[in-house]
Amino acid sequence: MRISRPAAVSPPPSRPLRTAGSAQWTGFYRLEYGLWHGQSARELTPIANALAADARGLRAASPSMQIDLIDMGLRTHEILENALQFQLTGIADYGSGTALATLSANLHGTQVVLSTLVGLMQTRDPQDLTTINTWIKTLAVDLNAAHHPDGTWLSLQQLSVAARQKINGDLGQLLEKLAVVPNLLEERTNA
Repeated sequence: MRISRPAAVSPPPSRPLRTAGSAQWTGFYRLEYGLWHGQSARELTPIANALAADARGLRAASPSMQIDLIDMGLRTHEILENALQFQLTGIADYGSGTALATLSANLHGTQVVLSTLVGLMQTRDPQDLTTINTWIKTLAVDLNAAHHPDGTWLSLQQLSVAARQKINGDLGQLLEKLAVVPNLLEERTNA
């Protein structure tokens, strides 16, 4: 069963911003924009309700979704590739300054997808899996350091140049290692 991506999980709109009054702009990023740009609860309630409904629909549909093994392998890379494109560039920051929190959530999502593939990857190339896990841990350490003393996340603008470079570099290394996952999952025949 092929399910279209609900607005709740769609990528952010491309710049320039769609107007806040546009019916085509919905979902999380639209809600974030409204919350950080002074829109009223009356204006944002329908957007929040639609987002919640989309999330419930995705949750309800997920048990019956069939995902090809190669697609699962691609997702391990694409989740963080999108984070590099949208979060670390600031493109998807509509005012909350939570790009690093989102990157951390995306790292966790990548780990969840990888956990479904561990058995096959372990039999095909355990060294790649070990290397990937090392880079996941390295990036997690980088992100765990990106907090204020009270535990709240730093925004991208609050990171030091060195911290920003380390996160970007370590994410790049992890993406390079994740790029091998789809090939590890290719069907193999004995010739």
